[in-house]
Amino acid sequence: MADQDLEERIKRRAYLLWEQDGRPEGRASEYWLRAEAEVAERSAGAPPGTPGAGEHVCPDCGGTGRRGRGRCRTCGGTGRKVDVPQP
Repeated sequence: MADQDLEERIKRRAYLLWEQDGRPEGRASEYWLRAEAEVAERSAGAPPGTPGAGEHVCPDCGGTGRRGRGRCRTCGGTGRKVDVPQP
């Protein structure tokens, strides 16, 4: 059961990261690995928004996930912005 929960959290995070980047094709494994690392980091005890944890309140929507009447494009509606390491 715990393994299924972990896999589901990774899947949801990978999807959000993919959406934030504009839904590029052919990079599923990249998003899975990034999500896996983030979920592991969070499980290690760093709550979201902790300096150095790689996640921040979205500067464009102030963490609400909304801009005007629609979803914030910067964070994909999550209210959070994730630092993505560049290869």
